[in-house]
Amino acid sequence: MRRTASLLAAAMMAATALTGASIATAPAAAARSTCIEGDGVPFSSGSDAQYWFPEGDKYLTTTKYCRDINIKMSASRYAHICFYSKADKSFLYCQDSWKDLPEKEWAVIAQNVQDGQPFKIRFRYKVTFYGYLAY
Repeated sequence: MRRTASLLAAAMMAATALTGASIATAPAAAARSTCIEGDGVPFSSGSDAQYWFPEGDKYLTTTKYCRDINIKMSASRYAHICFYSKADKSFLYCQDSWKDLPEKEWAVIAQNVQDGQPFKIRFRYKVTFYGYLAY
C-alpha cells in the first residue's frame, strides 16, 4: 500500500514536470464548487420594490471562489441573471428562463460562470426582497 502511494506520487510529479501542468487537488476543486460559507453576502432592495439588483450603473462581479452564482431568498421569487461585458459593462444577454427560487434555501441561479464576469439579478416582478449571495 505504501509503495503504491509512493509510486503514484512519483508518477504525478513526473507528469507535472513533463507537461508543465498543475494537478488540482480534490479540496481545491471542492472549495470552488461549494463556495457557500455561512450565510453568504447579504443583499436587499431596501424599502423600495425593484426589478433589478443592483440598480442603476452598479454591477456584481463573479469571483474566483465560486464556479456558480448561488442565491438564498427570504421568500420565494422568480429571477434570472443578466450578464454584461467585462470591458465596458455593455449588456450581453439575460438567461432565457426564469429560475424559481425557493424560500430560505440555497439555489444555483447560474452555473459555470467565468471569473470577473459582471452581472445583475433581474426579478420577474417588482418586489421588495432580501437574501444572500455567494458568487
